[in-house]
Amino acid sequence: MNRVFHFVILGILLCFSLLLQAQTKPKAKSKPKPKPKVNSVKKVAPPVKTNTTSALTANPTTASRPLNILDSILRKNQSAFGDILKDPKKHHVQIIYTQITRDKLNKATFTNTTFRLNKEEFFYPASMVKLPSCALALEKAEELAKSGITVNARMLTDKANDCQDLTHADASAENGYPSIANYIKRMLLVSDNIAYSRIYEFLTPEYIYKKMTSKGYPTARIRIRFDPDCLGKPNNYTNPIRFLDSTGRLLYLQPAKYFPADQLAMPIKNAVRKIDFRDPNVSLLKDFTHSNFFSLQDMHEVLKSIMFPRETPSNKAFKINANNRKLLWKYLQMMPYESDFPSYPNREQYFDSYKKYLFYGRDSSIIANKNIRIFNVVGVSYGYTTDCAYIVDFEHNIEFMLTATYFIEEGNGVIDGTDETYDREVLPFFRNLGQSVYKYELTKKRKLLPNLLEFKF
Repeated sequence: MNRVFHFVILGILLCFSLLLQAQTKPKAKSKPKPKPKVNSVKKVAPPVKTNTTSALTANPTTASRPLNILDSILRKNQSAFGDILKDPKKHHVQIIYTQITRDKLNKATFTNTTFRLNKEEFFYPASMVKLPSCALALEKAEELAKSGITVNARMLTDKANDCQDLTHADASAENGYPSIANYIKRMLLVSDNIAYSRIYEFLTPEYIYKKMTSKGYPTARIRIRFDPDCLGKPNNYTNPIRFLDSTGRLLYLQPAKYFPADQLAMPIKNAVRKIDFRDPNVSLLKDFTHSNFFSLQDMHEVLKSIMFPRETPSNKAFKINANNRKLLWKYLQMMPYESDFPSYPNREQYFDSYKKYLFYGRDSSIIANKNIRIFNVVGVSYGYTTDCAYIVDFEHNIEFMLTATYFIEEGNGVIDGTDETYDREVLPFFRNLGQSVYKYELTKKRKLLPNLLEFKF
């Protein structure tokens, strides 16, 4: 009995000892849960999105973007563009540069590079609206061809109110009569404002608005003449117009029309600008809300569609035949002295490089090299200067497009070509820009040279 009791006591003590050891022993770490199996392909960071917008825009979201070729061209020419690079907003500078590549069939493809392009920033297009007006006038003439109208038919503009002008003669025309063709020549050669006003009346603001919208330019606003005696709401009213054949027989009568174009919303905000004049005590706030508007990108695309119809989608193209397109090409690139009708024999007033800003600036010397031709349209008014150009060098087989706008606050408000700041600052900018891009194009290697003979006149 005593022996049994002894063994029981020893068993109790042994259990108690084991219990104490279990409490003082460190806990074993739990095994980690197995990770789910993953694909063996390594993860790759998503590509950084880039575009052709300049990295030099004062915008924190674009500051880290890599420099594009246009940025590089400007940076390599610090003496010419240093001030622009430091403060591009000061002069509202916007630039579009298009490189052109041809395939074996000579079909073109385009690569756009931009500097500070901003569709929300207002600028005044001035005479830039003449280019789509010319193309639309040819398109409308072809629509009326069943009435016997041609671009050379006599176009007599009558008047329905005191604000309108009656025009039955044109001394610059070979036959002494106005015509769509001769008005277009006057606009493209010397940016004639009277010719534009007559074409505006033929088109009517309603036709312009509907056509431009249908072609993918819904923000274009072409709704005023260039007539200082006919401002505001009178631009909603257009003259009656008659077309006659060479014998004086009536072909078509377009009645006076009305369209409230001034009520079309301005697509750009802040369309009010302070305009300074020579007298520092005289300035005004110019409200452009009901003026013409045409974005820089749209200008560029309109010229491209005119020069490259084969590469233009049919819904955006101007519906004009080959002969009428050649008419546009011919007078877009022609120097004033080269024209017989209309004639501009005074080469001091209408010098060779007249309105060819993006290559020659204000250079009035005689141009000996006819291998370089510039198909372009310009606009100059209220401190804004714009040039939209397709530039060709037949000798070196070079072609490219370049469009730019520049604003100056100084001067007499409405630039008239005699402003010192304009000659000293604005035109040198355009010349330097065109020359710099041209020099870059000279260094480019091309797999296939373009055939540019169709643009040679």
